[in-house]
Amino acid sequence: MQRSISFMCKSSTSLFLVLLIVVLTAVPAMFGQAYSGTVSGELTDATSAVVTGAKVILTDQEKGFSFQTISDNSGRYLFRSIPPGVYVVAVEAQSFGKTESVKFKVDVNENATANLTLKVAGATQTVEVGAQAQAGGQSPLHQ
Repeated sequence: MQRSISFMCKSSTSLFLVLLIVVLTAVPAMFGQAYSGTVSGELTDATSAVVTGAKVILTDQEKGFSFQTISDNSGRYLFRSIPPGVYVVAVEAQSFGKTESVKFKVDVNENATANLTLKVAGATQTVEVGAQAQAGGQSPLHQ
């Protein structure tokens, strides 16, 4: 009788260890999968000089969410943890006309890129340019 109890304890312990290993390896994998993507890009002017300190607004065209950031000293901007959707990037900078990208899609775990060239503003004007979406080989959605 004692022998069967000892065997059952060893079997239970082995099963527990196997389950513990499975759980411990699965948990990081579950947390590693985010339900979001990123959007980044570089802002330049017509001479290919970088545009720093520009206000960059990312707007979800389906849900109306918007996110804001400022371009850094390299003319780059980055939006992290962006929910999937169809977006437009708008840029406002002193001495430049407002610039907007074409619509583009962001999917889960995707890194979408929208590089924009800003044009010097004469009077009040809005300039619309095409973004170079380089996300997973997908092209931007056309309006």
